[in-house]
Formats: sequence, C-alpha cells, structure tokens
Amino acid sequence: MANVPVNDSTRVFNRHIIILVDQSANAQSPEIGREIISLLKDGAGESGWGMAFAPVDPATDEVSLYAFGLTGAHCSSILASKVGGSLTPDNYFDIVSKLLVYKRTPFSGSGKDFASYCDEDIMRLFDSTDPLYEEMRTKGYIGPVSLSQYAQACALSRFTTKTPAKEYIMIAVSDFRSGIGDMHSSSDRLRIKEL
Repeated sequence: MANVPVNDSTRVFNRHIIILVDQSANAQSPEIGREIISLLKDGAGESGWGMAFAPVDPATDEVSLYAFGLTGAHCSSILASKVGGSLTPDNYFDIVSKLLVYKRTPFSGSGKDFASYCDEDIMRLFDSTDPLYEEMRTKGYIGPVSLSQYAQACALSRFTTKTPAKEYIMIAVSDFRSGIGDMHSSSDRLRIKEL
C-alpha cells in the first residue's frame, strides 16, 4: 500500500511502530532486542505474540525509537525547579517529559537500509550502549527512575501530528518499576508526587 500525501510536506505512513525502551539496568536485554527485531523483520502469527503482526514494509511503514528514564541529576533538577517555583502544575508534564523521554533517529531519517537500522539503531536501545543508559548508570545516584506508565503518555504526546499514520503500534519494553526498590509501576503516581 502506498503512502498517501496529506499535503506537499506531510507524508502519511501505513503503520507507525513506536519502540519505547526503559534504559534502567533491569530492562536491558539483547535477547528482547533480537526478538523485537525478528518481529519487525519477519512478522508473527497470533500464536507467537498473541496478535498477528505483518513484517515492517520499509517503503510504507515508519519505526520510531524512544529511550526513557530519569537520572539522579534529572530528579534533582525537577526537585530544584519545584522548590524554586518554576515547576508548576501547568508546566509539569512538559518539563518532566522532556527529561524523561528521548527520541532517537527514526527509520525514515536514518539513511540506512532496514536491516542495518535494526542491527545498529534498534539494538542500541537493548545492549546497554544508548547514551541515556550510560548516563543513568554513571549518574544515577538517587535513581534511576523509569516511570514506565508515564513515559508511554509522554511518548504518545510527541509524534501524532508530526508523523501521521493510518495505524499506530507501540511496543513498550520495561521492568515496569518506578525506580530502585519499587515492585511495580503503580508506584509511578507516588514517585511523580515526590518529584
């Protein structure tokens, strides 16, 4: 199926696959990265992933990558903004989402063939070489904090008007803990209140 132009400058993709990966240590897994790449390249029947998934068509589909997590420095910055009065309920979402979710090069902007994009760009989110992972590992003195559920909303708010598609698919990979010592993402609400 061909892309349908909306106007001279906007391309509408058939599918836009968003891959959102937690960069905290517990979520790093080259094995999961390889499984997702296999899904993107080969597709899957309903038995494998619980849903049918057609392989990515590089001519009509887009793949966007997002890394997420807050380092200790990010948390300190948010707390300082709150104490200083520059962080308010009106701007909280914008400020925290800019520190929490980081867009990586989408497939259409990479200039690579799809196999190279998978091996180089997608795998980087899973093999502990993404810059955010490095920062969280080396500067995570009060974190890291992942806010997995909140990160999904932050990522969704960023692309729908800029990258229109007929269908959106989000693949979120995380241990779904809010931070060190948390057992599940239901702590996101409490962690957000702390920040």
